[in-house]
Amino acid sequence: MVLVVGTCFPWRTTRKKGIVGSLLVAIFSTLLFEISKSHVQSLPWFLVLSCMGIWCAPAFCILLLVQASVEQYPRLTSTTITSLCFFFGRLGAIVAPVLCDAIVNQARSTSSFFELVVGLELAVTFSFLALDLSVNPAVDSNHDAKEIDA
Repeated sequence: MVLVVGTCFPWRTTRKKGIVGSLLVAIFSTLLFEISKSHVQSLPWFLVLSCMGIWCAPAFCILLLVQASVEQYPRLTSTTITSLCFFFGRLGAIVAPVLCDAIVNQARSTSSFFELVVGLELAVTFSFLALDLSVNPAVDSNHDAKEIDA
């Protein structure tokens, strides 16, 4: 709910806070999923809640990244950045099951995989804390026209 409000009403919060908030929701949901899988019978709604966060939070994060890149950069540059966002999102969806199978085969437990996912999400969150998404870089307005002509 908070993610939807932050996306629909961007004047209430900054893009950076929305991206970091989305990543924190993803981290919390991953930890909740790891905890809830051992208590499925007693707390089934934990599993549903964690799955919603695991699926929705990265999608909102990508949406906010796309919005930030479109606001900060001109046409062709923002298209490249947006394409990279979608590429890494799809790459994660391809690599994660293979990586999970490899870790489960070696460690005989999914805990190691979820710890790795939380670690990666924390690293990405800390990297976004260092970014300044409020500044529009000074870009020549004819830069895109020169790229198209070339």
